[in-house]
Amino acid sequence: MGFGTFLTLLSIQPIILAEPQTENRVQEALLKELPQVKGQYLYFEGEGKADQNLQNQTQKRSLSKEAAILEAKTKIAYYIDRLKTKKGKLIKEERAKNKKMEFKVSVFIKGVQPQETQWDEYDNCKATVRIHKKRLLNSLKAKGP
Repeated sequence: MGFGTFLTLLSIQPIILAEPQTENRVQEALLKELPQVKGQYLYFEGEGKADQNLQNQTQKRSLSKEAAILEAKTKIAYYIDRLKTKKGKLIKEERAKNKKMEFKVSVFIKGVQPQETQWDEYDNCKATVRIHKKRLLNSLKAKGP
């Protein structure tokens, strides 16, 4: 099962007017920087660009916010895929074989809410989401990276 199918299972609709970063850029970003850790939480950032052809600022901001949150959720999905179960298997491999694991991951990612959103003068958005590290590891029966 590919990553695109995984996102489809999450029922995340693609944002056409606002552009999240491409999958390769997300992979590069994850390899360069791990999520920021503060206490028991892991923080992930996403960026969404507004369509400058739109005249309505509310619509621009809404679409760029959704794109930023989508990118942050994508980063979380990549992070989760790199975790290992307590048996030593990658979550990514376990998810491909086990529908229950797939469901747990999708529910976890769907439940993520933005903690902070910021817009620049062009209505581009930077969204920060957080997940509780211990709850993540316990719910997936995984161990930290």
